[in-house]
Parts: sequence; structure tokens; C-alpha cells
Amino acid sequence: MLAKASQRPACCLLCLNGLSRIRPGTLDVTTIPFGVRAMGGGPRTQPKYRPARLQLSQRVAISEPARPAKQKSALYPGGLNQREANLPPPRKPSQARIQRESLQVAQEGGGEKKFKTPKKPNKRPDFKHLKMARALETVSKGHKQRVRQTLNELGGEFTDYPLLPSIQDALAKDIFADLDHYNPTPVQRLTIPALLGHDVSNEPPKEPKSFLMAAETGSGKTLAYLLPLINHLKKEEALEVERKAAEAEAAKNAPGTSQYDVDLSEIDPGIPRPRPRVVILLPTAELVSQVGSIVKRLSHAVKFRSILLSRDFSPTIIKNSLQANPDIVIATPHLLSSIAQSEPDILSGCHYLVADEADSLFDRSFREITQSILVRAENLKQLILCSATIPKSLDTTLRTTYPNIIRLVTPNIHAIPRRVTLGIIDIDDDPYKGNKKLACADILYNIARDPDETGFVKKVVVFVNSRDTTTPLTEYLQSKDIDAVEFGRDTQSRSESKILEYFTGPKVEAPQIAGSGPRAALKRMKVLVTTDIASRGVDTKQVKNVLLYDVPFSTVDFIHRAGRAGRMGRRGRAFVFVDKQTNKGWVREIKECMHMGQGLL
Repeated sequence: MLAKASQRPACCLLCLNGLSRIRPGTLDVTTIPFGVRAMGGGPRTQPKYRPARLQLSQRVAISEPARPAKQKSALYPGGLNQREANLPPPRKPSQARIQRESLQVAQEGGGEKKFKTPKKPNKRPDFKHLKMARALETVSKGHKQRVRQTLNELGGEFTDYPLLPSIQDALAKDIFADLDHYNPTPVQRLTIPALLGHDVSNEPPKEPKSFLMAAETGSGKTLAYLLPLINHLKKEEALEVERKAAEAEAAKNAPGTSQYDVDLSEIDPGIPRPRPRVVILLPTAELVSQVGSIVKRLSHAVKFRSILLSRDFSPTIIKNSLQANPDIVIATPHLLSSIAQSEPDILSGCHYLVADEADSLFDRSFREITQSILVRAENLKQLILCSATIPKSLDTTLRTTYPNIIRLVTPNIHAIPRRVTLGIIDIDDDPYKGNKKLACADILYNIARDPDETGFVKKVVVFVNSRDTTTPLTEYLQSKDIDAVEFGRDTQSRSESKILEYFTGPKVEAPQIAGSGPRAALKRMKVLVTTDIASRGVDTKQVKNVLLYDVPFSTVDFIHRAGRAGRMGRRGRAFVFVDKQTNKGWVREIKECMHMGQGLL
């Protein structure tokens, strides 16, 4: 035995006991796992790695920059032979501890303090099913109270903000025409004054002001950044007209000039190059169409030009639209980046840039393209990042790239409103016995027979994880006399726009059908089967019921899917289907957090 052990590599005696189980001749130094257990021989189990892009940040409202990276020694890269210990500085004692120690010294009659603060027990988090318990924690209670106090001090109506009269008229006639009374939401009360406080001038600043607008889903973030940007746009136009009038008057009164003289340098013999001053980036063509419809409604009264750039438009239409020299461009990053390659100066006149759904635009699928667009916009005055979820990866990127960013965070970030209730459907129980499609059809039957939304068509959205599931599920629901349509990447553009207009538009009156049975009730319901393509930013105000046919992969997807219901102060319901392969404890804890109004862990 000793002879065999002598032929092996040098090991401690405890490891030899575990390595003795390996057959002679098969041992290789490169195949020995790191951390071989004594008396066992198996590798140590490591915690499962979770990417930072799936973890929501708990430091969204904190404005301090990211910590600088530790400097590594070039001479000793392994950290050995260091003359100074790389230890963090000692923490300052808290005010409560100082008071306790001073009280202890006073009671003992002076002398050295002998008080020792008892150590807190190191308890594991109560939410053991959630791997992201600490990473997805919401903002502190102190910050919530400060934000609520600030919101109470701010204006309570849109007329309290210094917006142009034309914008006030557009709000009353085009945006809130069907409402008798309307007030700004918390994110709008927090964001509009901050963006309007920026000084408007023709000269761009040395460094643009950066803003992070983080608020819960369905809180009106789009209108919160559109109104200040349009206000800046019209003010800059007025300043430009005054400047040109002053230059013309000065040139007219200059000695040796005639009124018939023409400055040939100002005449461009070619096609005018587009120089938009406002650019809004969105990750999908569906969001481009949705935000573009709001901008078009505002342009009727405010008078400005805007165009949409997405895959829904042909190259000829895009080319003709750019030649009209628009003021506002709403585009997807890939298409705008390809246009910028042929027109390098298209972003030279951009003063305001918005990255809506910033968690997607700064993810690994859009990051390089988004950053290339930001580099081309050299004359920026304001950069606005908008999102309902802030992952750790995005928070780290912002603290490193934009250390002075102004954070406009509402108290309910990373939380689903309490007005949205969550129902858990276990398909392993009776009467479904593992048939998920049957369970989905049964829930839709119950929703159709619900007395709510009487006189109008009930709009229901069903979310799945894979687009391969949309077609089979839609066909199954149609076989059960349920009016279901699918929506995904493979949907044609014309059909896609009609489907979105139906589910994002106003209420639709239900057809007059004789009878009150289940068949008649199903005729008054419309179901949309889709993937996460319709879970981000799509404004489904009239959707009250959402079905999560597949459990989302992360809480980020859970927030966006359940956030399609209960938007703009309305009530809603969400149903999630679980089975024996689902982590039911994770879903139950999400339901508890939603009931308590806390951020999802």
C-alpha cells in the first residue's frame, strides 16, 4: 500500500484516504477535483451561479457611485508577498452604539469602557426558496417616506407645471379626452419637475445630465418623459427663430450690404440631411408603434414632426420619412444603428435621448448597439433611462459609466400593485390531473361567466415561455369555442398591428347574443396567447385578467407579465399554473409579497 502511495503525487495523509479508492494507473493530477473531501473523495458542492441580469438591484435609489475595483499587483498577481494587508477600513461606530457606551461609562463612574455590543445571530433568510432574496430587496423605508413627502410637496395637477399652453391643450383634448378629471401619477409628479428644471439653451453642455426613471409597471412613465422633452423642443425652436431674426436684422443693417444680397453658403444643393433633436430608443417594434401613437396625438396640437423606424416599414418609407427632417425619431436600436452607418451625422443634432426599457437595451443582446448610438450623440443635453426593473448588472453599469446620474425612483419599485391579486392553480389536483391545457380552458370559462365588465368584451392575455407553445395552445382553445389569437415573432405585420390595437385600445362593446349560458359568455371574451414579446411596455389598460400558463424564469419576467393587469390605478387578477416540477414555495412567497405590497424577492 505504501509502495503504491509513493508512486502518486504528493498529497496530505487525509487526502490519501479519499484517493485510495481510485484504481491504480487511472490517477492523473489534472483530473483530481479541487477540494477533495477527507474520508469522502467527492468534490465540494458550490452554490448555483445566477447571472446578475436576472437579479434586481436593491440600491436603485442610492446615488453613490460604484466602488472602485481593487488594484492588483503586477509583480505578484496572485496576491502573495504583499507588504501591506489589503483590508477594508474599519467601520465607524453607529450613533446608537456611542450612546450606549457613554451611558455605560457614566454608570460605572468613569474609567475605561467595558461595554461590548452583542453580536447579532447569523440567521439565514426566511425565504429559503428564493435564491435572489437579498438581491431583489426593495428600497429602504426611510427612502420611501422621503419620496412620499416629496410627492406631497409637488404639484397635484398638470396645470401646476410650467408646460406650454399648447401642451396643456393637447393633454385635455387628445390624451385625456375621455376622462372628466385627471391628475399626474407619482412618477409623473417626481419626474416632470426634475426634467423641466434643466436650462434650455442652444449651446450643449460639456457633460449631459443623466436621469434614471424607475417606477412600477403601468404608472405612466412614457408621458412622464414625453411632456418635458416636447416642452424643451418647442422652447429651443423659439430661441432658434429669435436668433435667426437677430442675425438677419444685424446683416441687413451692416454697412455695404444690400437687401438683394444672398448668402450662398446657406444653400444646400443636395437633399436636406435629417437632424432630429429628440431620439427615443425602444427594444421592439411593438413598443415603437405604441409610443409613436402617443407622440402623434400630441403633435396635432403642439405642431412638430415625428417618424417611426422599425421593421414594420419598408426602406422606401423610411427614406422618405428621414428626408422630411423630423424633430423626434422613435426607433429600435438595430435599425437606427444601421442608418447611422450610412448617415454618420444623423445624431449630431440630437439633444435629448431616451432609452426606454433600459434593462433590455443595456442587456447583452442590445448593449453594444446602444452604446454605439450614445457615442454618436455628441451634443446631448439630457440622457433619460427608463425601466420598471433594475437588475444588478444595469445598476453596476450605471454607477460605473454615469456616476453622477440623478435617480428618480418611486417607493413601489420592483413591486406589483396590491390591487392585482394572484391566484395559484395546481394542475396536479382534481379535476385536471396534470392536463394544463384543460386547466387553462377551465379558468377562461370561469372568467367568461364572471359578472364583471358587463356589456363589454373581456380581454384576457395568456403568457407562455416559448413561442412553440403559442400555436398548439391557441388551437386547443379554439377547439373549445374560445376566441383566441396568437401573437409572436412569426405574426404578420398587418395582423400584428391589428391585434395590438385591439388589446391596447379602449373598451369594446359586447355583441348582443341571445342566451346566458357558457357558450354565449364565451362570445363576449377575447384571448391573446403570447410570449414575453408583449410583456414589456405594452399598455393594456383594459386588460383585467392575465394567465401565466408557464411559470416565468425569474422575478423580472414575473413583474412584467403580471404588470399587464391593473394598470393606471385599475384592479386586476393574475393566475399562475404550477405542477410537480414547479417550485411552489417560490410562487407562494411571491403571492405573499404581492399581498403585503412589498417588492418581489
